[in-house]
Amino acid sequence: MRTPCNARGRQSELCGLPVLIYLFLWMLQPSAQISFDFSSLTVGEGSMVIIYPTPVTEKIQFYNWFRGADTSAKKMILGYVFDKEESVSYGPEYTGRESGEPDGALVITYVLKNYTSDYTLQMQLEGQSIQQATVHLTVSGKCFWQIMP
Repeated sequence: MRTPCNARGRQSELCGLPVLIYLFLWMLQPSAQISFDFSSLTVGEGSMVIIYPTPVTEKIQFYNWFRGADTSAKKMILGYVFDKEESVSYGPEYTGRESGEPDGALVITYVLKNYTSDYTLQMQLEGQSIQQATVHLTVSGKCFWQIMP
């Protein structure tokens, strides 16, 4: 029998499937800050993590993901700009395991223990100012399948 991985004492997605982390972002009003439903999460090493905002009705102008709470260029993982065409750029913190999606999602494959960090999303929606939110990701021991008799 397969048992699911254990994240903070709770059952989570099966290790063989992507670990989907719903970090809901919402816009309360044009001057409000985006935020997450929770401030930290824990996943097993080797998992795939998808961090994405709730769907927004406004058009996304651009978004950037940063490793840490610092939003300087030296901490940038990747950024998307939606002009006439969609374009992506990679920053110094890009390792090749990260990718972005048009909806603002950050996908990290095969997370390692040293990926434990804050992650900051900076986003601008059409007609609104730039907003940001930060969440802490903790990568625990290896996530693996266990066969039970």
